[in-house]
Formats: sequence, structure tokens, C-alpha cells
Amino acid sequence: MIEFALCSLFLLPIFLGTFVAGMNLIRANQCVHATRDVGNLYMKGVDFSLSPNKDLAVRLANGLGMQNSPSSGKGVLILSQVTFIGDTTCTANGLTSGTCTNRNQYVFTQRIVIGNTTLRTSSVGTPTATLNSAGMVQNYLTDPGARAASSFAFLWNPQLADGQYVFITEGFFTGIYLGSASSNGGIFTRVFL
Repeated sequence: MIEFALCSLFLLPIFLGTFVAGMNLIRANQCVHATRDVGNLYMKGVDFSLSPNKDLAVRLANGLGMQNSPSSGKGVLILSQVTFIGDTTCTANGLTSGTCTNRNQYVFTQRIVIGNTTLRTSSVGTPTATLNSAGMVQNYLTDPGARAASSFAFLWNPQLADGQYVFITEGFFTGIYLGSASSNGGIFTRVFL
């Protein structure tokens, strides 16, 4: 009987760790599916700035504790549309190389955030330029606040063509842990379309 008690001191933490790791693996798969599904809809033109479509995104993340609220819930989805601004785009919009501030830069043209914005910010940057109600960046050709993070350029080799777009969906959801909530690192996934 004492042997069982001594063995259980070692086996119980192993069993609990296996359980938590397995549950987080299932949760990670759910996160990837939710992020990919929302990304596909975003790329196909679904307007996630509208409340019913945000509710659709929350339903696609079913079981992950996500809510359509900027300060509560256990998940966030960050949708970004990024383009490369070259000479052709500048001149097509009546700008010269001197007045096209974001020439030869990757810039955000849209940003929509669904869910708890306090959980995580985007890895590709956060536009500080003015956004309209649909999340469209105003003056993305001339406003330096529309630029994506400089590390974003390293993701594309060769770079995007002038005026070519990429749709990025980032998802972050809290994980399952035995410790306190403050130790919760969460599960992050990103999809480029």
C-alpha cells in the first residue's frame, strides 16, 4: 500500500500533465480551424466589420470561449489586408515619388479585430493611421501610420508585386493550464491567404 502512495506522487503529475497537454493539442487544432475558416471568408469578401458577421466568426470559434466583445472572452481574431506600394500604384493615384510617402513599403489597407483586444496585438504591426467604420485605412499611400512592421517584409521572398494584396488572419486563444490564469500563454495561429 505504501508503494502505491509513493508511486502516485510521481504518476499523478505525469497523468495530469498528459491530460493538459492533450486538451491543449485539441484546443490548438480548434484554433487553427477557426482562424483558417474566418480567413477564408475574409479573403472571399465577407465584411467582418458588420456585427452579424462578427457573430459568425464567434460561432466558427465555438468551444474556444470567444465573445464579440473588445474586453471579454478567451480569444481574439485579427484580420489584416496588406499591400505593397510601388511606383505604379503611386502614379495611378496621382502621386509622385516625392509625395507618395509609403512608396516601396508594405502598408495596411484594412484592419478588423474581433474579440478580446486585450489578449494580444498583431505580429505584423498595428496601423496608427485613421480607420473608417469598415476598418479601411484612410490615406494609406501617404500616412506613415499605415505601414506594416518592418519584420513583415522578411516573410515575402520574393516581395509582393506592386498593388498585390495578402490577407492575414491571426488568432489567439487562451489555453488550459493547471496553474493560475496569469501563467496562461495561450495558443497563437496565423494564416496568410
